Amino acid sequence: MSNPIKLIIVDDHKIIRDGLRAIIKADVDINVVGDAESGDDLMVLLTTQPADVILLDMHLPRKDGIDITKDLKALYPDIKILIHTMSELIEEIETVVKLGVNGYILKTAGSDELISAIKLVAHGSSYFSHSVMNSFIRSAMDGKVTPLRTLTPTEIKLLNLVYLERNHDQIAMEMDITKGTLKNHLRNMFRKLNVKSEVGLIKYALINRLITEGNK
Repeated sequence: MSNPIKLIIVDDHKIIRDGLRAIIKADVDINVVGDAESGDDLMVLLTTQPADVILLDMHLPRKDGIDITKDLKALYPDIKILIHTMSELIEEIETVVKLGVNGYILKTAGSDELISAIKLVAHGSSYFSHSVMNSFIRSAMDGKVTPLRTLTPTEIKLLNLVYLERNHDQIAMEMDITKGTLKNHLRNMFRKLNVKSEVGLIKYALINRLITEGNK
């Protein structure tokens, strides 16, 4: 993405929106093109202001982050969604992951982590805070693991590179394959593991111990 990432911040607290603007504006690769305090305000804003990434709080008045994610996926499927919240509830995390969000970062994260997460999701990768990944693992230990299907060594390597937050260009270069071949591998992995996105791959890999946080 050669042009600055167009970002919209959605949070019902103005002091948080202003603080995030102040943090992010120092990075020339990201342009905060607007902010909104509710899902309704966001939808109005998007009618006139295109965006690449929505930085979305989970708990908002009237519509929460789950409902807003549903609306965005229906109306603006190409926009990337990065949840920005204090919530570590596994039910909420699993719900938005199934809906196809591109990342989930906690408000306890530092500015460098936040900026890195925005860039990763904007460029087609995913990002999850470490404690969120731990929630997936704890969920698996409670008996929510599905039967493991066979992945090839190439697919295992690809899975780890996705987890390490490499973008598609970096993965193709590191594996010495074309981006077309990479996409074919990803489609096969989605089919084998019955997931719909790279976010789903990471979740599946963590709960089935294909990768661990120690690999990062």
